[in-house]
Amino acid sequence: MAKDVAAADSLYHKALALQIFLVGDEHMEVAYTLNNLGWVYIDRDDLATVDSLFRRSLAIRQNRSETSIQV
Repeated sequence: MAKDVAAADSLYHKALALQIFLVGDEHMEVAYTLNNLGWVYIDRDDLATVDSLFRRSLAIRQNRSETSIQV
């Protein structure tokens, strides 16, 4: 299991870097990846990192929902 978590961590970080490069750091795909990466850190019991990742993901989602509302 530890190897799977390490592999997931590595792959999510690579995906995150690529997504930020391609679509910017405020894109919903980045928010999804940050959220998924947070679950990896839950498995590692690194709650400080989990908190940071989930807050960043939530901020992107909130900003995107505010800007996507059309009246």
